[in-house]
Amino acid sequence: MSPTEILAMFVAKVDSRECLLKPFRIGEFVYATNGHWIARVPGDGLQADDITDKHPKNVEALFDAAPTEGFMPLPKVKNPGVCMTCKGKGFGTTRQCGNCGGRGSFEQDGYDYECQSCDGEGEIFSASTGGPDACPHCYGLGVPDNSGGTKVGAITYANRYLWLLRKLPAIQIAPGQPEKSARLRFKGGEGLLMPYRD
Repeated sequence: MSPTEILAMFVAKVDSRECLLKPFRIGEFVYATNGHWIARVPGDGLQADDITDKHPKNVEALFDAAPTEGFMPLPKVKNPGVCMTCKGKGFGTTRQCGNCGGRGSFEQDGYDYECQSCDGEGEIFSASTGGPDACPHCYGLGVPDNSGGTKVGAITYANRYLWLLRKLPAIQIAPGQPEKSARLRFKGGEGLLMPYRD
């Protein structure tokens, strides 16, 4: 995988924190994160319009606190399947619900009812490859959020992230301590994975 492909895998597809929506540069590295996992690749020669200097606080401290030994292959993880909302595409188009006018509910005979067409959301998401909007249920990952966790050492990590990490060449994981990140190493960079909280 190229550095750009690695960063695209880790960057947030949808988030209210603007600094997570683009890769960012700190010193010699370029990072990408969605708040649950983070990757960094050497920044030499990486020039792109979408790399920013705005970044979350304490990123380097997270790497400093992560383990540097005890690496092992990723555990086998049951395939979590695909997100049923986007059919694994991760993206699509969001439009205002025509039945409730975007309100999520409607009034009839003096009573308020939740709109069944949009499940009270006011919007309807239609999956499509290359659509501009990230899926509201899997946040653009294409994998369901409710796939549980798997223990690596004594710490549990989310199955969906362990499953997606298999794409990285020569991936290994060094489990962290409770409430601390595991360190990931792979060809072309390294990363961190937060423990799973159910």
